[in-house]
Order: sequence, then C-alpha cells, then structure tokens
Amino acid sequence: MSVPTLRCALGKMTAIWKSHTEPLTGRAQGERKMSVYTMGIWQAKPGRESEFAAAWWEFAEWTGREFLRVEKTNGTLLRDRDQPGRFVSFGPWDNLDQIAAWRAHPGFRERVTRMNDLLESFTPAVLDSVPPSA
Repeated sequence: MSVPTLRCALGKMTAIWKSHTEPLTGRAQGERKMSVYTMGIWQAKPGRESEFAAAWWEFAEWTGREFLRVEKTNGTLLRDRDQPGRFVSFGPWDNLDQIAAWRAHPGFRERVTRMNDLLESFTPAVLDSVPPSA
C-alpha cells in the first residue's frame, strides 16, 4: 500500500471512529428491549495479524473489566480462514448508553489508536438481535 493510500485509509478509519463516538439514541418509548451488540470487521496489515490479535484481546479484557464488570471478556474474535488478515469481532452489551460511555472513555481512544497502527481498515457496527418470527 502506498503512503498516500495508507494516509487515506487511516483518515477514513478516524472518521468512522468519530462518527461512532457520537451519543447513541435509545429505542422508542414502549418498544420491547432487545439485546444490543457491537461488531467490527478488521483488516490487519500483512505480517501484523498476531500483533493485532494480541492488541484486540487486551482491548476486550480491558472492556470487560471497566465496563461489563466481568473477570473474563464475553467478546469474541474470529479469523477468516480464506483471508488470514481479516478478523470479525462481536460482543453483547446491556444497553446503548453503556456503549456510548465505552466509546467516550480515554482508554478506548488509547487502545483504538494503538490498533490503528496494525490495520489497513476497520468497519464498526452496533447491532440488535432479531427475534424469531411469530
């Protein structure tokens, strides 16, 4: 990847993170509470996959201790068998306010900055579980 392309990719990742650190809005009043998850698709730089995985697990363990009050993280990191530099992560949360507080914390920004150095791209999402149809 050329330097201008890399700068462009890092700029896009920063913009994505900024757009996902804005306050999150809740559900409409009276709407049934559903499980909420964060999910990320991560593309590690070639040769940096192990470093990324170690940084992600440190990030996940910190998240569990600081925000979920669990001893062991309940997040999951998956690695694509066909594209070894591609990872998918997800984890459950109690509510959108908890996610917003996590993203606003200085420790979040610190860890994300460290991981950005190991990545070509990153796509985050906040997802709701979908119950089976009646």
